[in-house]
Amino acid sequence: MNKKRIRPDECYNNGSSHTRDERNAYRAMPELMKMRVKRNPMIWYGTIKNYFPDLLFEDCKVVIEIDGRSHNKRVEYDKERDERFEEMGYVVLRFKNEETRKRKEFLRKLLNKFEQIDDKQNRLGLSIYIRSMQCFLNSLPN
Repeated sequence: MNKKRIRPDECYNNGSSHTRDERNAYRAMPELMKMRVKRNPMIWYGTIKNYFPDLLFEDCKVVIEIDGRSHNKRVEYDKERDERFEEMGYVVLRFKNEETRKRKEFLRKLLNKFEQIDDKQNRLGLSIYIRSMQCFLNSLPN
């Protein structure tokens, strides 16, 4: 298998290609997480295949995908992408569009999924993000 590498997200980080729900997910996050997330980075798999995850936390190797209705028709493709990310050591967290629309609910679900990640690989930043989300959620009004 060819060497795997991550390329800079220079061309895809301007936000123009993001859906409303991807923007909602990004905006919901605490500032610490916003500063560290890459939006639509390019991840190379081998030498010719590349993928563009919606949100990437490179330091803790977490990919967040926000799925709309179009994903109902591309289940196999999404499964293949998830497998490739996992081969590269990433954990893939998928959310439906509707799950991003209520900030507090989305953050609770994201926090729950972050807490379920098996941290045997010493994912830098994971515990920091968990604490950041916990504090942020506690500061939000009921």
